Amino acid sequence: MHHPFTSFLDDWFPQPATPAASTLESLPNELLDIIFKLACTDGGRTGCNLALVSKSIHATSRAARFHFVSLLSGIFDRLKHFFHTLNAAKVEARAEGAPLPCVRHLCISLTPAWSPLRVRLIEGDVAVLEHRIKLNATLTREARDALDQMECEDYHAAFLPLFAAIHTDLEMLCLLRQDHIAHPTSPIPCPGGFPRLREFMFNEGLPPFAPPNDATLMYPALRRLHMTIRGGDPPADFQWWAANAPYLVWLRINVVYLFPLNPLRVVSDLTRVRDDRSWRRATARAPSFSQLQTLMLMVRPVYFPGDVDPSPQVAAAYAASVSRLDAELRTLGVPCTVFQPHYEGQDTVDQSGFLPERLSLEEGMRRDWLLRAGGAQGLFTPEFWTRTPGMLERLWKAVSGG
Repeated sequence: MHHPFTSFLDDWFPQPATPAASTLESLPNELLDIIFKLACTDGGRTGCNLALVSKSIHATSRAARFHFVSLLSGIFDRLKHFFHTLNAAKVEARAEGAPLPCVRHLCISLTPAWSPLRVRLIEGDVAVLEHRIKLNATLTREARDALDQMECEDYHAAFLPLFAAIHTDLEMLCLLRQDHIAHPTSPIPCPGGFPRLREFMFNEGLPPFAPPNDATLMYPALRRLHMTIRGGDPPADFQWWAANAPYLVWLRINVVYLFPLNPLRVVSDLTRVRDDRSWRRATARAPSFSQLQTLMLMVRPVYFPGDVDPSPQVAAAYAASVSRLDAELRTLGVPCTVFQPHYEGQDTVDQSGFLPERLSLEEGMRRDWLLRAGGAQGLFTPEFWTRTPGMLERLWKAVSGG
């Protein structure tokens, strides 16, 4: 067979082929969606990077990029930018007939940047906060107060429309704030409640959400609840929680209170709810926590007088009180009950798995949110408390006078 001369040269010096699509872009969209949802579990960084890979990946990763979001800087521009980006992505999805992006897992701060939370932030947010600290150093006290007030109002003005747009889509919410922040000054409207929310964590006071005006349950799908109660806060209305989250199976309560001046009523309040028989009436809901399988009570006493080193008398009185609490907890009939009477934050390990690190409550909750939303068991498990044997030493030394 005759071979043209040019064909002979092509055999020896092949021409560059047309670039082929990347292996990732050649996969079916259904598989890509699974991959992107598994990858976008770090609070948003991976999602931001995926948006910049190519036009194709930008489109196919759109829904997953907003699945898992962390907004903890307290910077109102971050909230406004995210809200604008989310709305733009929804417009693109509607134009293409593609699935709409939804925020399913959210970790967010209600505290503006002038009083930052003790949590790990991304580098960009750290730089902004450092600039804010330097700016504060150049201002008078009056100017700082005015700037703080303005930033607080701007932050919550940006928070409200964002939350209104996403709260019915949420499946997991970690809500963090500082206890001394008075904003928002009025309850945040949540029409329809949180129909999809399965896990809810909050660290200060009661959630500032206004319940639905009708008979709609606020948390009909809630299974896990983590709350922090402080001695100066309004008491948690456990009867309301039991009625509005009737399928709760896991409850973790972190209590901070002044001993012996403030009585600890958590166990007695829970007992009243568990013993309530009003649900037998056909017209009443069942505020009984009847589905509860795990109850974890963590107590952080602030001793009076002297928080750091309580007197032997105060320490002995507290030891007696927690013995009574432990006995009362056992009578609740919850299958798994964990009681840690001296919670001060936990000694855990860093990401390398070796170095011990003292965590703030907020950082622990953020890490628990990351683990839970990523499909792991989470940080706060019954076994976790057995791995912190050194936390009770100070109290028992005070009891013995050593």
